[in-house]
Amino acid sequence: MKKVIKIVSIVLLSVLGVVLIGYAALAIVFYQDTKYEYKEQKERLEKLLDDRYLPVDEVSFANFDIYNNELRLNEIQVLATHNSYKRMPFMPFSKFLQFFGGQRVRNGHYGLPTLTEQLNRGIRGVEIDVVIYKKELRVIHDPIADWRTNGPDFKRTLQEIKLWSDINPNHIPINIMLQVRNSFCPYDHKIGKFKKEDIKMLDDTLGEIFGDDKIIKPADVKGEYPSLREAIEQNGWPKLSDCLGKVYFSLLIDDKPNEEYYIDIDPSFEKQRGFIFTRPDDEKKSYTAIILADSPFTDGLQELINQNYILRTRIDEQFDYTKERYDAAMTLGSQILATDHLEGNLLHKDYAVKLTSDNKTIIKRAI
Repeated sequence: MKKVIKIVSIVLLSVLGVVLIGYAALAIVFYQDTKYEYKEQKERLEKLLDDRYLPVDEVSFANFDIYNNELRLNEIQVLATHNSYKRMPFMPFSKFLQFFGGQRVRNGHYGLPTLTEQLNRGIRGVEIDVVIYKKELRVIHDPIADWRTNGPDFKRTLQEIKLWSDINPNHIPINIMLQVRNSFCPYDHKIGKFKKEDIKMLDDTLGEIFGDDKIIKPADVKGEYPSLREAIEQNGWPKLSDCLGKVYFSLLIDDKPNEEYYIDIDPSFEKQRGFIFTRPDDEKKSYTAIILADSPFTDGLQELINQNYILRTRIDEQFDYTKERYDAAMTLGSQILATDHLEGNLLHKDYAVKLTSDNKTIIKRAI
């Protein structure tokens, strides 16, 4: 019996030793990655600021005359990216987790170019996951297994978009989706839950980086109507010609208290700089303006679009792509069409996302 206990003890200690060594190794990789990413992001932004690049030909991305039209903001469709800041994960750990998480983990095996490169390709919708690190705002997807990013500093991430916008002052409005996440990181416990003051700081940061004149705010849409919802359904969105060169923020807030913190800034939504996403199956709220529905097959979406709401839908979902899904999103008329893949070779060799046969990324919505 003593021999058995000894063997079991040795096995358990060995397993514990392997786990501790593995944890220590991952913590080292996490810190090294974070240090590199901060340095790389800082140097990239400095280079972009020093070597002002040429503006893009915005007209070449659209299938309509972007300067002479009577369209409103909700009457166009733009190509967007999902997890726009993401780099390929640390593959040894990700491959290990795939044994336990299967397809869900494998779905994270992709990365995207920098935000500047994406905007230069005609992307007009991006997604940024925001976490709180002490009193700082950071960008990260999954602090446990998928932490690698092209831009960990939230302010610099916004500054990169702002710089591009300044260089291209007549661009189609860029939708910036912010996923506000309470997160846990086993390698750095300073990543945690948002507090009320952190949510206010997030909103203030949007104004600090862009300036209120560059942001399409809820108050700009609401006007004299009692609520955003009534303004959307009765008057609709501003004219596209009045929105060129601007951005608009849509916040996905998973945690109910965080959502309430954002609403509490001003329940009338006269002061907030961002809209709050609502879901198709939610009861409409006074601030409902932008709807998040990953699947184009969700019931009731066409009615919402017909009522002037802007809808964000995913053309593909990680490695899940079918022509039926693509066609459904396009036919539906979702204004923000998100993808994980700007180029082929991850799904089908010939798979590359485009909204038209001649590769336009900004199109007039069929009405």
